[in-house]
Amino acid sequence: MYTSTLNTEMRKPKRRFNQKILLLVIGAISVFVTVSTVAQSVKLAYGYTVGGSEVQQLVSEHIANFQQENPDIQVELIWPLSDDGLVVMFAAGQAPDVVMITSGVMIDFVAADLLQPLDRFFESDPAVSPNDYWPAAIYRVGGRIYGILDRTNPWVLFYNGTYFSEAGIPDPAQRYRNGDWTWDEFADAARKLVRRTDADQVAVYGTMSILAHTVFPGFVWSNGGDYFSEDGTRTLLGDSEAIEVFEWVENSLLSAPGTMYPSYGYSRMHDMALAGQLGMWISAHGAIVRYADRMPYDWDLSLPPKAKDYAVLVEGPAHAMSMTTNHPDAAWRFLVHMAGEEVHLENTRAGLGSSRRSIGTSPLYLKRTEPPFNNDIAWVAALGQYGRLEPRHEKMTSIKRILSDAWSRLIRREQSARVIAESLKQRINAILIELNPLSPQQLYQWYRQ
Repeated sequence: MYTSTLNTEMRKPKRRFNQKILLLVIGAISVFVTVSTVAQSVKLAYGYTVGGSEVQQLVSEHIANFQQENPDIQVELIWPLSDDGLVVMFAAGQAPDVVMITSGVMIDFVAADLLQPLDRFFESDPAVSPNDYWPAAIYRVGGRIYGILDRTNPWVLFYNGTYFSEAGIPDPAQRYRNGDWTWDEFADAARKLVRRTDADQVAVYGTMSILAHTVFPGFVWSNGGDYFSEDGTRTLLGDSEAIEVFEWVENSLLSAPGTMYPSYGYSRMHDMALAGQLGMWISAHGAIVRYADRMPYDWDLSLPPKAKDYAVLVEGPAHAMSMTTNHPDAAWRFLVHMAGEEVHLENTRAGLGSSRRSIGTSPLYLKRTEPPFNNDIAWVAALGQYGRLEPRHEKMTSIKRILSDAWSRLIRREQSARVIAESLKQRINAILIELNPLSPQQLYQWYRQ
């Protein structure tokens, strides 16, 4: 009995001592976990090259929501930031982890090996798929995915419905639904829409020029052509499919004064449209915001006309990941958030649009109470069936200069369309001989030229 009592009494302090040790250990573990969490927290830099102050506010809200859902990741927004500024950051070795970059210049960054392919992230993440987006919204080069367009902007046909009604001709949307919206019908409508003043000056042009870098590719594609061979070592703009586009412009759009306004300027085009000086014009779909409560005529949208099939150029800013990020998994989580349905829904409500199929086929786009009423054509068909990203090549800047010169000679009738196209082929091929990847420093120097 005595022994039992003694053993019991001897064990009591020991149990209290163990409890103290346990509390100390738990406290130490808590401190360690807290320190470890802080030490493991990730800070990402997000370079944003698109949009004004109102967009910045919206993006900041998206970032705040992401950080609340992912407390282990902090995101620093780098804004404002131009394409040139982004090049400088890459050249200086200070590239953001995630970037929003216009699709037109992404090829330069891919060529310089500055952006990370995203295929492995898609393959290992069951929560997101390339099929969640319009086909043209997945930015691919050489079969690999480098970006997800934040918002797709198809270049579609705008038209003055009042002028079509007064001329007594079917409008482009009717023609499309009937299956006969062709190059010939487009040219015929453009001629019939021309209006002149009493002094025989052109008051209304049938169409804005199609000789623009965001318009002309669609006509080449529509005729079964393309800009480059698959390996990018030669141009196809001297092949018969492209030559036929040049000849069609020469014979159908430039032969009768007033059929086509001879030059292309984006702001000038919209000013002319609002002033009632254009019957048709091809523009980015996002331009619809310019006409809300301002257009004094009936207007709507359709697809550009077809030769062999319809084709629509698509552009837009895209999310991409830097090749040099130290936190690729965290960067992917943030990129997926910014490309997610909730963010895109908020962007769409703010008028920015979306590249996600689910939103593009929703009532936000298809059940409208004001123009455009034909978004089933100019959005769903444009993106789901006929959309293609603009031509991409690491020497695109130089190629565009050569192409602009060829268009100027065509408008001035200096040479025949065929001769101009064949000369174009020779000049472009001359600069495609060497395809050496650009370093960040070379890319920086190129942008400064």
